[in-house]
Amino acid sequence: MVNFSAKLQDNTRQEWAEHYIDYKALKKLLKPLKKGMLPKKGSSMIGHYGGAEASDSDEEPSTHHDFVSDIKERIIFITKGGKTKKPGVAVVTPTRGGAAGEAEEQKPLLLTQDQQPGNLFYGGGGAAARPPTTATEEGLAGKEHEKGEEGEEEGDDHGLLSPDERGRKQGESEKFEAVLGMELEKVESFYEDTTTDLGQQLGFLKAQLRGDGNKSSQLALEDLTSWAYPMSDEDKKRAKQLGPKERELIETTLIRLNREMTLLENYCIINYTGFIKIIKKHDKLMPSRPLRPALLPKLDNTPFFQHERLEAIKKEVTAIFADIFCNRDKNQAAAMLLPKRFRTNLDYFLLHLGYKLGVAATLALWVVWDCVVQVAKFGKPTIVAKMAFPVFRAVGGLLLLHWCWAILEHFCNHLRINFVYLLDLSPKNVSSPRKIFDEAVNESIVYLTCMLLYYKVLVGGFPDWIPAGWYPLILVSYTVYCLVFPWRQRKGIWWTVGRVLSSPMVSVTLLDTVVADMLTSLVKVLLDLAWSAFYICSGDFSRDIDGEVDAQPGDWETSVLYSKVLAPVVVILPLWWRFMQCLRRFYDTGNRWPHLFNAAKYALAQTVTLFGAFHRVYYHGSFQSGGGGIVRRGLTYDVLWVIVTVVSTCYSYVWDVTMDWGLGRPSKRFLNDRRMCSSDVPYYAAIVADLFLRFLWVNTLIPPGSGGLLSLPLYLNAFLMVMEILRRTFWGILRLENEQLRNTQGFRRVDVIPLSFSTESQHEYRDPKNTNNLKVILEVSLVAGLVIFLSIGAVVVADGIDEGT
Repeated sequence: MVNFSAKLQDNTRQEWAEHYIDYKALKKLLKPLKKGMLPKKGSSMIGHYGGAEASDSDEEPSTHHDFVSDIKERIIFITKGGKTKKPGVAVVTPTRGGAAGEAEEQKPLLLTQDQQPGNLFYGGGGAAARPPTTATEEGLAGKEHEKGEEGEEEGDDHGLLSPDERGRKQGESEKFEAVLGMELEKVESFYEDTTTDLGQQLGFLKAQLRGDGNKSSQLALEDLTSWAYPMSDEDKKRAKQLGPKERELIETTLIRLNREMTLLENYCIINYTGFIKIIKKHDKLMPSRPLRPALLPKLDNTPFFQHERLEAIKKEVTAIFADIFCNRDKNQAAAMLLPKRFRTNLDYFLLHLGYKLGVAATLALWVVWDCVVQVAKFGKPTIVAKMAFPVFRAVGGLLLLHWCWAILEHFCNHLRINFVYLLDLSPKNVSSPRKIFDEAVNESIVYLTCMLLYYKVLVGGFPDWIPAGWYPLILVSYTVYCLVFPWRQRKGIWWTVGRVLSSPMVSVTLLDTVVADMLTSLVKVLLDLAWSAFYICSGDFSRDIDGEVDAQPGDWETSVLYSKVLAPVVVILPLWWRFMQCLRRFYDTGNRWPHLFNAAKYALAQTVTLFGAFHRVYYHGSFQSGGGGIVRRGLTYDVLWVIVTVVSTCYSYVWDVTMDWGLGRPSKRFLNDRRMCSSDVPYYAAIVADLFLRFLWVNTLIPPGSGGLLSLPLYLNAFLMVMEILRRTFWGILRLENEQLRNTQGFRRVDVIPLSFSTESQHEYRDPKNTNNLKVILEVSLVAGLVIFLSIGAVVVADGIDEGT
């Protein structure tokens, strides 16, 4: 989990730095309250997964009790009919809300489209306010809160302190409260002053558009509500008829105003989150004097949290922009008002990145021409028929995933999706898209070089100074190195993979679900990785080293262990992990919708896998019965297979569009009312493409070599793998956009988060500084020398063949 101080620094605008909540200073004021506290039960778990002393993460906290023990308690409680065995001993059902004192944060977070409040920060009015609850919900929340407070009082060591120590902690708490009030006044004051200034700027612009000129300019500066003076249709028509330069000036002014207001909204969101977190920290250290009951209502009613005036000004800017530039389409105007990222400085980093991209493209064309097109033209086997091709296919899938992550980051930055905040990533360990592209280019050059040399050596097109079988080993070793190093950046993803593998024993975060969903799309890659492990461990690679041109894998590929055990398990495990995550989310939140229905989606996909792996009558042709007769394959299992496959695929497709992306609303032209892209075309294209690619994805659930009814030939597996990874990439972009706008499954305590803007924080995921010129020259020379070496080697061999003939 990422410390909130890092998030605050990352989302702080440098010009306003002194006006943000001084979170570090407030944390220092809490340190005296920690003295004399006894360690709580289960603190080791809390240290890893979030708790009172662990982190400031936005994710829901883990339950503080043991998961397996809790299940046993519930089973015993149910079997006894809800009654205790001994009189006077109460059986307490563990709460699902996590830490005590958070009952009001455990209200239903997932609402239907009609029930969802409008998003205050992205248009719609009043999003940040908590949704209204019924009397029943309030009663339940109150009971949970009381139960939580009782639990804290029982675990509190306050009574063990001396009167002097209690008095000291009381004084420190009062001091903290006083400083907190000063910080709140500071934030409120800055918000009010900045909002007033922005309103005056808009009022002056509207006065100019109305044609009032200098006559109304003084009014625009003095009257704080002058921005609300309406513009007539004639004023709007006259604004449309202005010259190109005047229209460009108006557009630039409106975009600048909108950017300032969006940054001010980010300021409100991050400060509100900081106050919530620091108050929670105080109450966990000082449960005998909680501040939440008194300060939370005050905080929720502050102008900077409600920011109704700022939202009204922003809506007015959107309306003016829509009337002048977008034919009154406010959705398009809201997306166009987000400023795009422009780069005017060219540095050596872009030079050597472009050069290496050109080298990688040249090698890719060389591989396609020599290893596929040319050999097929002369009737020779292509590289697809070579024994080590699954190794190259597995590494190629991982390489494509690296490229796609860079693409996802690029589009998230372009659309202002704050993926670092959403996924609770550490800003210091997230690389920029340019750096990831650079890493992917380097890996692509090594990958294509190894593939080309492997094939050329086998067919005699390159000197066998290094035997062909060594190139797959070199590539695998290099891939393992890239997956582990640099460890500071890689350890986060491996930690998340470990959490996915341990489902459902740990609480689920948004990042966990995204990684698990990605694993379900990497089934073909995982199968090829398993094949590669057998290829290396069985010693088959030595046959390539010995120069056997038509070498084939050993008997292990058709063995029961690999084909009937390992392959089906590899296919079904990612679905099982995601299935267990859904059950854990249901356990933690108590919400059957959507978690149990989401679990049913993965259960259906597992059914498809089991059909493909274990039903022998499902295969083509006939089989020998136990009595020696020939039994023909019937249509029963075929029909059942098709039904299950179609239902599973349609279920997953509808879930993608409606739940994961928040689209498919008939009243909104099958889109949604809030989007972050100015054009509707990408959304419609994604909806259509996902339908076709989902039916292709179902083939990944059929174990290889099963002979299934819908299984594709082995040579198309690479194409299938590429298409599924690409589908998962645009799925991820739309999934994160939906999560930014709506907090669909309640992973965050605060519904809204700051948009992604450059705040000039010195973190690694910001664009790197200009690369040293000498280093660039050396890298370019090395890559150029590699290409020249390959070319000379190929020419030498070709000349030798010509002389021999």
